[in-house]
Amino acid sequence: MRRSLYRITCLSLGLLILSGCVTFQPRVTEVMPEPANVQAFSRLAKVLPVPENTEPDESGNLLIRNGELALRARVALIQSADNSIDVQYFLWKNDQTGRYLIKQLLEAAERGVDVRLLLDGWITQDLNGLLAWVDEQPNIEVHFYNPFLAETNIGRALNLATDFDRLNRRMHNKSFTVDGVATITGGRNVSDSYFFHHPEVNYLDADVLSIGPVVNQVSESFNEYWHNRMTVPAAELSYSNIDDEERTAIANQLAGDHFEPDNQPESVEAFLMDIHSQMVWAPTRFVADKAGVRDPSVGDLPKTAAQELADLVRNTEREMLIESAYLVLSPEVTEYLSDKQRSGVRVRFLTNSMASNTVFLNHASYAKYRENIVASGIELYEAKPLIDTCQLGYIAAGHCSQSQRISLHTKTAVFDERFVYAGSFNFNLRSAYLNTESALIIDSVEMAAQLKQQMRNLMTLKASWQPKFLGDELLWMTIEDNELIETREEPNTTALERFGAEILSRVPGAEYY
Repeated sequence: MRRSLYRITCLSLGLLILSGCVTFQPRVTEVMPEPANVQAFSRLAKVLPVPENTEPDESGNLLIRNGELALRARVALIQSADNSIDVQYFLWKNDQTGRYLIKQLLEAAERGVDVRLLLDGWITQDLNGLLAWVDEQPNIEVHFYNPFLAETNIGRALNLATDFDRLNRRMHNKSFTVDGVATITGGRNVSDSYFFHHPEVNYLDADVLSIGPVVNQVSESFNEYWHNRMTVPAAELSYSNIDDEERTAIANQLAGDHFEPDNQPESVEAFLMDIHSQMVWAPTRFVADKAGVRDPSVGDLPKTAAQELADLVRNTEREMLIESAYLVLSPEVTEYLSDKQRSGVRVRFLTNSMASNTVFLNHASYAKYRENIVASGIELYEAKPLIDTCQLGYIAAGHCSQSQRISLHTKTAVFDERFVYAGSFNFNLRSAYLNTESALIIDSVEMAAQLKQQMRNLMTLKASWQPKFLGDELLWMTIEDNELIETREEPNTTALERFGAEILSRVPGAEYY
């Protein structure tokens, strides 16, 4: 049934009118042995030590909501690397931040650090030439997960029409692991918007920097994806071929980039030691879906990351707060959560409003079920596109602008003021059934309190709109200039946008997007 929905959706988008016989032939990968444990030879192991009195299941974790801090942490880890850097992302843009981190990785490779860069193959057109050149450099390899076979828009549409089931399933995992000592996982991709360097739209997001046993779990997952048959080296893709003129242009572009993020630490070692002092030590697990078109361990059921989240929901006794950029709750899930609430569990959700959401089709899918969510008694908040990000700690004072649009991109949850779930998983059907996802599960009252407070700062009528029923009419409530405002239409939207969302919500299979 689900595959039929995919095909119907594909037809509705006009793709099946294209014909062709291109099929994907996964390569046979020889699984090479991993290098020996080199943590003892890493500076990071000395700067970020694991205390001797920790339990075997405990790791050190630092929750990172601030966009500038998230970039500084990545750069500090790269500059401290002695042996290896493994990077896995869904999206990496060819903008100033993306190229800046590429240059940092190249400098590490020049020092002899082995760098592996694994990107999902869905959105790569603006990076293909750059990454082909990067892949040619010593000590650095670039692989794509589940790539298109063509580079042009027409060719990609043909690929999608003839191989939709494969290409509709994406690698959404994010991890950044250095020397097997430290890792950053969470919701952020790599582009200006994720680190508050975009002049117009920036994302509110969350990462966790971890050290300890959980790093090995992240590394094991990365290696599974790196060696999976769906992962293809950049050099094996025809559109990764570049000539000398292109090589020169790419090298000149990188050399001409002079972007330097603000507030970079004078001493990387001191910066990392400060991070170490703030870490919360607690039992921590990394969960990730298996690489491949389908997760054979769960068949047609929700995938591993979704099942782990469902277990936390099922076992919650008092309260759950869930922050999901893209939220699609089926009637069955809504009814289950409503039953939990009637049993005494307080259920609160924060997601994007139409005005803050950058994925219009997702909002259409969410809005299709919104009235049912509100009617169930679940507390629902929709983030405003303009909020005081300085006050909320997402960016340093002096770098905020109320003219910048804000979009929620976090995927975090707190259960019973004890369990933290933070990763790449959106609370929607695409994350549950189609994409591969990953997340940390942290058993920590201290970290749960930190995250809960940050989430509650956004679940207010100053930072969000709250849809509620007044009789049979859905209203949006908020506070502006200390005055309660009620709106009968989706705030900060046009009639055309609302009409478009209504039409898209009726497309068969739209709830998976």
